Formats: sequence, structure tokens, C-alpha cells
Amino acid sequence: MDFKKPLIIGMGEIGKPLYEIVRGAYPDAQWLDIETKEISGKIDVLHICFPYSASFVSDVVEYINCYQPNLTIIESTVAPLTTSKIYAEVGGNICHSPVRGRNATRFKWGFFTFTKFIGGTTSAAARMAEEYYRSLGFKTRICNTSLETEFMKIINTSYYGLCIAWFQEIDRICKKYNLDVSIIKEFIKSTGDDSGGKVPRPIYYGGYIEGHCVIPNALLLQQAFPSKFIDVLLESNEKRKDEMTLEESEGIK
Repeated sequence: MDFKKPLIIGMGEIGKPLYEIVRGAYPDAQWLDIETKEISGKIDVLHICFPYSASFVSDVVEYINCYQPNLTIIESTVAPLTTSKIYAEVGGNICHSPVRGRNATRFKWGFFTFTKFIGGTTSAAARMAEEYYRSLGFKTRICNTSLETEFMKIINTSYYGLCIAWFQEIDRICKKYNLDVSIIKEFIKSTGDDSGGKVPRPIYYGGYIEGHCVIPNALLLQQAFPSKFIDVLLESNEKRKDEMTLEESEGIK
């Protein structure tokens, strides 16, 4: 398979580091962001890296129809069934592969550190994406469907959010009973340390969860699968926001 001319659509926290990596392997790689620019030649691989929105499916369909790539890979975090909806409109080789990391610098690290799980609309598309990713130096794992990769990303970040929410609750317990939260956390952490990692107990910061990852992803999961666990995460985080606002007004640090 020829991957000489990839095109990255969306030059944000995912697209920028990905473009740097792809350009290193394929010098003819091109990028496109919000502004209009000329894209030359036949596109072999189309990377979708812009945020999910209500128009995401129609936007991606438009790009595929415009550039007619041999392979389309959706790197964005999306609502479940998004990839299959796009495939139903245009067909072809389409995959979803979630990205892990925290910001532009760490996303570049993440591409090489974390396995790229690939969910293809067909097995041939998944194998094609695997061959391409391996040419970039990425570790890969082919999944059964794109629905699996769509769910795994939002389940993973919601798991992380729930851990933070529990530490938000620990802070509330300590405040109510005037406990030293640092000692409580030391005890929790020592469970993992003293057992040599056999009984892991990672420590999380119990602050307000900001950004455009954990909470938006939890909302996507909630829409697909209503869950009391996600209710707890969302409610606890909003409560923590109010608590921090009150603490700031009272000069508490």
C-alpha cells in the first residue's frame, strides 16, 4: 500500500504533533485547518483530527468526497456509531483509532508510548491502517469494530474522572470531620507501596476537572449508555466547582 501523501485535517492538540510525526516519515504530507488552502495531488491517507460536534459526520463525509483518500482514519474522540455512520454514507476504507495524551507535547509522546487501537469498518481497512501506523513506528492492536474503539476512549477517560471524583469526596469527608487529608492519602498510597504494587492504590488530585476531555467524554458516554456512575462524576465535579469558588471567596487555599 502506498502512503506517500497523507493529509491531516485539524491542526489542534492532536493534529499538530501527528503532522510532525507523519511528515518525518512522509515528506509530502500536507495539513488543513480552518483557513482555506490548496491541497495538491492525490491523497493516500486522510487523518481526521478536529473536535466532535453535531456536524461531525457530514463534515467528514464532505472531506472524504472531496479528497477521495485510499484510507481515512478518525483520530478524534467521537460518539459511538459515528464511524459506521460515515461508512454508510461513503463506503471505502475507514477506521477509528483513539488518541491518548494531555496536550500537544504529550500527545506526541503518547503516539509512540500508547498502543494505537484500531477499529475498522472492515477487516481490510483495519489491516491497512495497521500497516500505515507501523510505518510511523507506532505499536498497534486491531479491534473487532470501530464501535469498540469509540467506546473504549470515553470509558477510559470516564474511569479516570470517577477516580478524581472519589478524591473530591475524600476531601469533603476530611473537611467534615477535620481530618488531615495528607495522612489519609499517605495511608492509601502506602497500601500500594508496601505491597510492592500488588494492591495498587494510586492517588488522584481531588480538584475541579476542567478541559475538553474527561467531562465532554463522560457526556458522550452518558448519551450512549445512561449510567448512575456518570451522574455521580458530573454531579461531584459541579459541586467541586462551587466549593472551590466558595473557598476562593473566603481566602482558603
